[in-house]
Amino acid sequence: MSLAQPNHAWLEALRVQRERRARALAGWQAGIRKSVDLPGLASRAPALGTPEPFLAARDANALPLALALARELGDVAAARAESRALEALAGGQVSVELELLALPEALRELPICVDRRRRALLAKAVDDALRAIEHHQAEALERRLESRTRLELSSENALNPLLGFELGALAADAERILRETNDAAHDLLEFRFRRAGVDAGRGGAGHDFELALQLLDLREHLSPHRSLELARELARGVGLDPRGIAVDAEARPGRVPGLVVARFGANELAVVAAPLGTPADGETLARGVGEAIHLALLDGDDAVLIDPSLAKSTGWILARPLVEPAWHRRVLRNPSRPAHELAQAFALRSLFALRLAAARFLVARELANQGPTESAKDHARSRINSATGVDGPATGCFALDVIDCASELRALLLSERLHRALIEHADEDWWRNPHASELLRAHASETSLNRDSIVGSAPELAKLLSGFIARAAN
Repeated sequence: MSLAQPNHAWLEALRVQRERRARALAGWQAGIRKSVDLPGLASRAPALGTPEPFLAARDANALPLALALARELGDVAAARAESRALEALAGGQVSVELELLALPEALRELPICVDRRRRALLAKAVDDALRAIEHHQAEALERRLESRTRLELSSENALNPLLGFELGALAADAERILRETNDAAHDLLEFRFRRAGVDAGRGGAGHDFELALQLLDLREHLSPHRSLELARELARGVGLDPRGIAVDAEARPGRVPGLVVARFGANELAVVAAPLGTPADGETLARGVGEAIHLALLDGDDAVLIDPSLAKSTGWILARPLVEPAWHRRVLRNPSRPAHELAQAFALRSLFALRLAAARFLVARELANQGPTESAKDHARSRINSATGVDGPATGCFALDVIDCASELRALLLSERLHRALIEHADEDWWRNPHASELLRAHASETSLNRDSIVGSAPELAKLLSGFIARAAN
């Protein structure tokens, strides 16, 4: 990418700003309970909080830099509201019967709690506590939308050229994903609920736990404590080196569940993941390691300007062997039946990850058009509940950003193309073929301007969806 000299200065300021924010937020998520001064961080690079760098980059046709600066302007505008939301979250308390838990501890317990009564109480109390941060999330969303209006990016027609794809076309795909996988997904989910003895209509506990439940009785075959070892083994199997990537998945007081993959400096990458409580956390960790490896293959400028969906797609590919019975048999030495059970469970999780990503994108798109209104929130809850099959809360929908949610959905779709290309390049058991790294390195390369030549053209959506369903139903 050729940049004029002033743009180089803005790019350097943007990189420093992103690294500082990443360090602060990753530390906060890991349970290091010092104040996250996002407004203070924003003030260290005042030029990045104005439209001028964006306009200059756009006029120079440096669209990746223009988009990165537009996102930074939105983050700067939302910084104060986000800081207040984090403070409220860190200080939250949850009362469950006679106990008083800090909110992060309750959030950590919820995914691994198997006592139905306590779980229902926890889910309700957590939902009630999280409502306290909704107005901060709504304010942050309003600030981001205002910043796009200042940049004349309030319409999708203006935003599409920066993104490099059509949001309207992606929305049509998302609607089709939800429509054409609906019956099969809910039939499969109902079947797994019955097998696990779960009443999906009680407790409103959220789909992540419900899908993980089917893995709890298979812990002896996939120990969550081996997750980091297995994530690194997945990387080494395809010829990628996970060394140099710091991974923090330790349990500690105050830690908030989730996944953060960030660059803290020129040669410093980190994955901060939730503590390993269920076998399903291994999938999250594998995705984080894959995303970090993708970023490690880029130089500093490209890592700042990269389309997030590219690194996320590499993360999904690194977790993909979890849906392969052959991987569980060969790597974990599991007998055929538990290998099949584990693979099917992870395949069902993948199907619902696709449905959730589609629903989240459609919700974020509507929020970008309507703003954070009560009617938008109610519709968001309806969308997400329909996608996941569980009556869960709408809390957190105001935190959804249309660009981020588009990246999540595109990453899942791109990973399917990557998977097809890997099979052609390195056979069905590509996950143990070091030559697979050749394709994955090309995918991450800054010279990969014509991505279709590497991963192939996008398959027909109906065929792609039938693959998701077939793996989950196998």
